[in-house]
Amino acid sequence: MRRLLGELRAPEGVEPVAALVRERKSTDGPYFTFCVKALQSLGEIGTSEAVGFLRGIATGDPAVWPDPLRWHAAEELGIEDELGFDEDRMLGGS
Repeated sequence: MRRLLGELRAPEGVEPVAALVRERKSTDGPYFTFCVKALQSLGEIGTSEAVGFLRGIATGDPAVWPDPLRWHAAEELGIEDELGFDEDRMLGGS
């Protein structure tokens, strides 16, 4: 998915991909493989809508957005250090 949407940079794909992330965030864990690929696709698309969705996850409520998704969204935006995220803690490492 990332490769296809990223290469197309299809702005019309933002809302359907975002909807899939919202739908799957509760069932895709603990590794969130599908959701991470979707976030990467949004990062590749790079429209203001895609960036806004990623930012909403990265800075969102941890009770709503699991830490691994917050980390990957922040990483796509390059703001994980700015937000003070600790990769090991957020991704369940030691």
